[in-house]
Amino acid sequence: MAGNSLLQSDDVQLSEIRGATTRTLLLSKKIRDLDVDRVFLQIGGNEIGPTSDPDDIVSDICDVVAMFVEKVCRVIVGSLFQRYRPRHMSPEKYEIQRTRINTRLCELFKTEDNVTFWKLRGLQHLTAAAFKDGVQLTQTLETRYARKLKLALNRSQMK
Repeated sequence: MAGNSLLQSDDVQLSEIRGATTRTLLLSKKIRDLDVDRVFLQIGGNEIGPTSDPDDIVSDICDVVAMFVEKVCRVIVGSLFQRYRPRHMSPEKYEIQRTRINTRLCELFKTEDNVTFWKLRGLQHLTAAAFKDGVQLTQTLETRYARKLKLALNRSQMK
């Protein structure tokens, strides 16, 4: 991630698994063994496909969140990004599922003490030019995303 240098510090661990799914995270010993007090999860987009059910994806995301909440960890769940080249489906169909998932996660975590749903303010309505390949952000936007992520992590520390 281009913004890594903005995030990397003695008190920030970066664990990025490109292409991973929520199931991958639940099965990953590296992720399960993380000893952190705050975690930011940007997950769920890789699960969206032509036959996926948004409710199942939300349930899987909630399982990952629960894994960290059980460790008395503050969890921030990032809303899912748009995709202009989703796998095996049109961008419009991807967008329908993405919107349902984001809406449901926002509702679910509204009343949770240790969980925050983070909307991608300023990064919600991006054009295709914002993505290198229709999926991954350009370096400029990754840097902007990293700055916003750092703010979200700092705010969560205050709660």
